[in-house]
Amino acid sequence: MRIDTPREFTGLTGGIRTTARVEGTRKVMEFRQDQPGKYITVVVGRFVEAGVRQEGALLFRAYGLGRTQTDAARLLDHAGDILRFFEGEFGPFPYPSLTLVAIEGFTPGGHSPPGMVIMAQRPAFIRRPLRDDPAGFNDVPDFFLAHELAHQWWGHGVAGQNYRERWLSEGAAQYAAALWVRHSQGEDVFRGVLRKMAQWALRDTLEGPVNLGFRLGHVKGDPQIYRAVVYDKGAYILHMLRQVTGDEAFRRALISFQAEHRFAKAGTQHLQEALERASGRDLAAYFLEWVYGTRLPQLRLAHRTEAGSSGYRTLVEVGATDLPGTVPLEIAVVHGSRREIRTVMLEPGGGRFTVDTPARPRKVELNADRDLLLTVTGS
Repeated sequence: MRIDTPREFTGLTGGIRTTARVEGTRKVMEFRQDQPGKYITVVVGRFVEAGVRQEGALLFRAYGLGRTQTDAARLLDHAGDILRFFEGEFGPFPYPSLTLVAIEGFTPGGHSPPGMVIMAQRPAFIRRPLRDDPAGFNDVPDFFLAHELAHQWWGHGVAGQNYRERWLSEGAAQYAAALWVRHSQGEDVFRGVLRKMAQWALRDTLEGPVNLGFRLGHVKGDPQIYRAVVYDKGAYILHMLRQVTGDEAFRRALISFQAEHRFAKAGTQHLQEALERASGRDLAAYFLEWVYGTRLPQLRLAHRTEAGSSGYRTLVEVGATDLPGTVPLEIAVVHGSRREIRTVMLEPGGGRFTVDTPARPRKVELNADRDLLLTVTGS
């Protein structure tokens, strides 16, 4: 692609930059993109190169405007760490180069064409508050950047077969960003992200299944429904599948899925097949309920405590509705300032479990780690 602009402007796109020259009053930028992508994006502005970095075979270039050059340099510093982490989760980066662009916009966020990430930073002088949004984690550093970088795998490295498979792009990128937060900022911040995702997903799950894609929220004219279900519930579905299959099998499945469908279109059934091969489990019931359905599990908690010779034994009874199969469930028994935590395998019909503590319990909690998207009643 050859981008010819007045000399005070710079045109940018994805791919390897092969030419950057001034010819009289014109500036010419040329890029070569050897790998497929769903579309091409060009951005033109008064950009200044903020830095270049080579990490292994991958070349990074960052560009900023007058007020965003510092932001562009920061993108360059952070992108390499994020991409290295994602390569461990999803396999090799799809492109040989990455163009990073920092611009300004009223709403923080980004856009991720093939081989390029454009990040919008909110100007400091804007005071009008933002509307709370299912996809927005403005208070979590690098969440947006990680989300957009993940689209190089989820959206371009592998594209959804049709509009119903949008969750394989947005839900996967949302979950990838959450995993980066866990890796870089710790478990507490990660659980806070899950908490917010759960609030939106539980609110709007009955508006339609994840695989309704772009049509979610259309009748009501409410795009928040689409983002709550496709972004947040989609991310949560992946997290729950990770709990069912186990970390290593889940990681192997995603790397295999990316390798088998690189620069091609894939659907939910292909992801299910990859997860089943890696884990050796039949996951049809989980996909049927979580991806193609709208119901989420409901748990009912009841418990009683008996004193013993050396402490207390608490019998925890868990009833379950709409649970598609066995899932790991965290039970926490709080006594004094301590928590006795057990992870049990909960069957679709529920179960009974015992937890021993040295002091009398004052509270019993189910799913306090938020690894499952569900509701709990009882106490």
